[in-house]
Amino acid sequence: MTEFEYHDYIPANARIIVSYGKGEPVKFSYPVEWTYRKAVWKRAYPTITGFWLSIHLVPLVYIFIFGILPIFVGTVLAFPWHVMEGTTSVTTSVTTWADSMRILKLELTGISSLLVYLYLVPAVITYYLSLDKDRLARWMPKFGAWSAKIIGGFKEIEYTSKDVINNVVVLPSFNNVYLHYDANGDFEKYLEKVEVMEIPFNFKKRRFLYPFDSWKKQYNEWFFRVVFFFKQTPINGSMKVEFR
Repeated sequence: MTEFEYHDYIPANARIIVSYGKGEPVKFSYPVEWTYRKAVWKRAYPTITGFWLSIHLVPLVYIFIFGILPIFVGTVLAFPWHVMEGTTSVTTSVTTWADSMRILKLELTGISSLLVYLYLVPAVITYYLSLDKDRLARWMPKFGAWSAKIIGGFKEIEYTSKDVINNVVVLPSFNNVYLHYDANGDFEKYLEKVEVMEIPFNFKKRRFLYPFDSWKKQYNEWFFRVVFFFKQTPINGSMKVEFR
């Protein structure tokens, strides 16, 4: 099997056909024909940002629970409060109003800096990788897979001979983010072709503010399925598929 690397677009939501034993190249195509620049910022940037956020997820939770939240609550409690003593209103202030606003300003500055760090750094990484299409094509699948592994949510299924119908096994739907299959025995021996394609259906998308006004019919380009083709029905062995 010879390999073919698709260079024109980034490998996201790709249709893939892998044929074994026929000397055919691996075929890639894409449901959305954007320009390269648009594809970079519509697909690569969100993927890299997702990875960047995922590696900061646990630290951010700790920062929020043990850092931002206590400071915010302390700031609220620091505002002047009133105590009624008989018919006289007495104002007791833990800190001055200026001090409270200064603390709140520092909090907002810290949050803003954090957001800039979380979203600007991925933009710089995306721009650097996009300068070389081959480089972006190599790294994009890795970022997607790493992000999926960190966040979790993987599903795993093991197919046996009873799951093979007409020499075909179908994984009905997955997100086209991560797919790994490991065949052994007859499943490895007879595996002939693997296809990753969109589930074929059309739909009409309605806008929120105009529920009775339909957009034009659109073809599904987000929900995919995997079809495994075998030369003949496997009897022995199995095939484990991990996907998300």
